Amino acid sequence: MSDNTSPLESLFASLRLSDDEFTRYQKAIDITYKKPIAPASNPIKVIGYGEDAIAAIKASSADGNAYIEVQWGPIDSMLWIMQRVEEQLRIPLKVWRLAGDGMVLDPGLLVAGHSLFRKKDIELYLVPGNKMQDYMTNNQKVHSWKHLPPGKSDSSDALEKAKAVFHLLGSKESASWDVYYKQRTRADSTFKGMLDQYTGEEMHPLLEQIRAGFLSTLASCNISEEQQHVIADGLVPLRFEVSDHYGDMIDADVMSRIYSPTKPSAVDVYFVYHHVTHYESVEFDCRLMYRIHDPVASDDLAMPHPDEAPRIGFQGWRRAFELGLADLPPGRKWKPVDQMHWGLKQEDIDKIHAALFDTEERSPLKGVSKVDTAKLLMAAVGVPFGVATTEDGSDGQDPMRMATIQWELDHEDWIALNIRKVCGVPLKRDANYKSRSEMEDDEDEDEDEDEDEDSEEEYY
Repeated sequence: MSDNTSPLESLFASLRLSDDEFTRYQKAIDITYKKPIAPASNPIKVIGYGEDAIAAIKASSADGNAYIEVQWGPIDSMLWIMQRVEEQLRIPLKVWRLAGDGMVLDPGLLVAGHSLFRKKDIELYLVPGNKMQDYMTNNQKVHSWKHLPPGKSDSSDALEKAKAVFHLLGSKESASWDVYYKQRTRADSTFKGMLDQYTGEEMHPLLEQIRAGFLSTLASCNISEEQQHVIADGLVPLRFEVSDHYGDMIDADVMSRIYSPTKPSAVDVYFVYHHVTHYESVEFDCRLMYRIHDPVASDDLAMPHPDEAPRIGFQGWRRAFELGLADLPPGRKWKPVDQMHWGLKQEDIDKIHAALFDTEERSPLKGVSKVDTAKLLMAAVGVPFGVATTEDGSDGQDPMRMATIQWELDHEDWIALNIRKVCGVPLKRDANYKSRSEMEDDEDEDEDEDEDEDSEEEYY
């Protein structure tokens, strides 16, 4: 930004209305929330972008401050926050926007869950319309996915190129490195196109959760930080269709590919989820599937058709698990009837583990256990999941994790005990597990016994 203010730039400060003009202006518009509902403890600090915006803010302050502070609440939209700024600024909001972290915030944005509003200190720029392009040119948010910069190699040997670009660990000669290199390069390019769609705005929370949850799962493994980053950079989301309602996930259709850092192989993970709560019933179905490419057979991505979901038993897809509720007529007598199917077997997790991390003695990734591998499959599609390996450990999603989406899975203990079973590390407590239907049957039996006792007392 230049210290020299042009006549065009000074137009913004000149738009400030007098008290009487602003009173008439307010009467002509609808101000929904002058005060936030359940205001947060940390106010928003608004500073000017450009000398003219700074001058306009100073003119609005009785003390000549170069900032405006406004309160906000968790159910606010940006429009309501802008209206509170407008009250102090007295410049109509149609000629300016608020921005931060390289993002110009749309007035229709609901702020709950947005990364800017998860910060302790919230500072936004007041950007005049004639400075918008300048702000975006110099500050536009660009997302990165990789943790390590790709190396370079002039070698014509596919393995040497793959070692340099992907930082491979303990790799050995194979005729499949050429197709591995070509396919993984194509996959990275495809995902970059998906990621570029979020330039200048916040990445979708589920993509954030996939990246953060996968790395967090790796951090619990007995491997170095560099090894964690090498494995994490092999995670490539390739299919991503989601819909939510005020932060609650309704539908998700996600597929990620995990490329091995030790051999020319990969594993696909597919997760489909549907959850809708009605007044007298609930619709719920989710399914986790996988397929193994050991080795990668072609440089083609072998993606399912966008309009078709992968099917168990076709094109190498296998079921890990499936959960849902029976499709029963809604009504006052409706009750959940669980449908639970576990497909992953011990030999399956052995094959997945071998495809990703190698099982030869030379493998540098012995610190990744089979339980870790199962957890990585789930994290790869946005379901970071804890599996206890001690009797006092906890299972399931971690509500304190860094991301925001909590799936309605209902049977997290069942998922965890089955993972332990196929990985050969069951806990004693697993033998005491009862499904929801079994617990309801026990409750019904207790009620029947109580009724029988009451009948006997009445008889005597």
